[in-house]
Amino acid sequence: MTIFMSPPPFQRLRRVLVARRASEEQLKDAKEDAYKFATRAGSEKDQERWDRWEDAGMDAGMYALYQLAKDMADQPNESGNLGTITNEEREEAIRSLGLSRRDSSAMWILAGGSEKSNPWG
Repeated sequence: MTIFMSPPPFQRLRRVLVARRASEEQLKDAKEDAYKFATRAGSEKDQERWDRWEDAGMDAGMYALYQLAKDMADQPNESGNLGTITNEEREEAIRSLGLSRRDSSAMWILAGGSEKSNPWG
């Protein structure tokens, strides 16, 4: 079942702007994410996650763009480490993509958020 719809031109433009704010390293990581998704070069857990995203109508580009937005929203935790995404950071990443309310709600779940904490749900 496809959840995501083709984005209007404004949303595509907004996504380009997200990518333009990214560092070279973040863009390199996003390209690697897209390649791994497209070629299924990952662990069994990765495969299952990519299947869920694909079943929802996501392609490798949207997956990589979310990963890029998430990396840009990620802030150091109390220990000074990156990589532990809070709900606030997840929400910021999804909002930066300019998705519809419906697509943002679906993206929240695909990105590991709970139904209970879904700001669009």
